[in-house]
Amino acid sequence: MLVSESGAALVMDVGSPDLVDRLQKMLADGEIQHVEGLWVTHYHFDHTDGILAFQQAFDCPCYMDARLADVLNRPAAWRLPCLAPEPIRVDRPMRDGESWQWREYTMTSHFFPGQTLYHGGLLVAGGDLRMLFVGDSHTPGGLDDYCAHNRNWLGRDVGFQHCLTLIERRQPTHMFSSPGDDAVT
Repeated sequence: MLVSESGAALVMDVGSPDLVDRLQKMLADGEIQHVEGLWVTHYHFDHTDGILAFQQAFDCPCYMDARLADVLNRPAAWRLPCLAPEPIRVDRPMRDGESWQWREYTMTSHFFPGQTLYHGGLLVAGGDLRMLFVGDSHTPGGLDDYCAHNRNWLGRDVGFQHCLTLIERRQPTHMFSSPGDDAVT
């Protein structure tokens, strides 16, 4: 979650309906003031399973990469692993490189096909910070798993190589991946 100076929150992925209760408690406790948006990195149910409950509880736009939008809007049309069957409302399908202003931050959507071809990264710039939210395309241990069923391609400027090129070009000060087990060393 990204929280602005105003206390407004933009949530990244909702893998469980339990998150709605946690957000409502944060609102009640004054930790956040409003929930104003949702960014979805990719279609795997551990990132989307709570979106329907989230959308019922919070009236805010749902943003994601345009390639991912069709997958989540029409899941029955796709043969992909770990894809929940319920359609998800997409308010703002974003083109690669498309930017918008949210509070004091400039948000830029990026096609980020690391773990899966249908994956987006979100670059958040404000002040001296350039934070890149990468979902599961990178982990604390490095690159995430390769799975052909995710349509994760290998080669020059595709898949993980595309992501690494984008990181070199955009030069984030911070990168945030999905929480998971500690990296094995």
